[in-house]
Amino acid sequence: MLRIAVIFFITMIKIQFTKLSLQTIIICVLSLLFMLSLLLNYWQCECAHTPHGAVIKSDTITLHDTVKELLPIVRDSIVIRKEVARLKVVVPQTNNVSSDTINNIANIEGGSMREKRDSASVEVPIVQKMYEGKGYKAYISGYHANLDSIKLYRETKVITNTIMPKTKRWGVSLQAGYGYNGREFKPYIGIGVSYNIFAF
Repeated sequence: MLRIAVIFFITMIKIQFTKLSLQTIIICVLSLLFMLSLLLNYWQCECAHTPHGAVIKSDTITLHDTVKELLPIVRDSIVIRKEVARLKVVVPQTNNVSSDTINNIANIEGGSMREKRDSASVEVPIVQKMYEGKGYKAYISGYHANLDSIKLYRETKVITNTIMPKTKRWGVSLQAGYGYNGREFKPYIGIGVSYNIFAF
């Protein structure tokens, strides 16, 4: 549309260049005003479709962030139960004599062979520990259990939505066209109040 107006204006100047009459000057001025009107309408349309700071498309971006924490700090520790476990008995060695020899001698001196004890029942506390940090809370339990490290895989979604402003229908604009004045249809040019039926 803009190209047609420019071509029309240049053609009119070339055709009427030799005849510089009042009619030629009026046609040139009207053509120039018509072209300016098209430029203003185009600029207004572009401003309406591209608001300041707005993004034209809508995107959803998913980010995966991996957070690793080494040697987390224990925040709380409680004994939750006690279990009985059979543990091996360790007999200290004396004067380079093995524990088997000492036990055998003790059993013989007692006058009868007694059953050798190689294990004992021991009460083991089972402790629950709570580790807490930025964005996580972990519980572990056991005997001397420790949390060596923890990795968190966080998913973040960034959604960008474009909200287009409502275009204004009413306005004051420079007009050029063909209209009816009550008696006949005539071309006209002027400034007036306008209502936009559609934009292009």
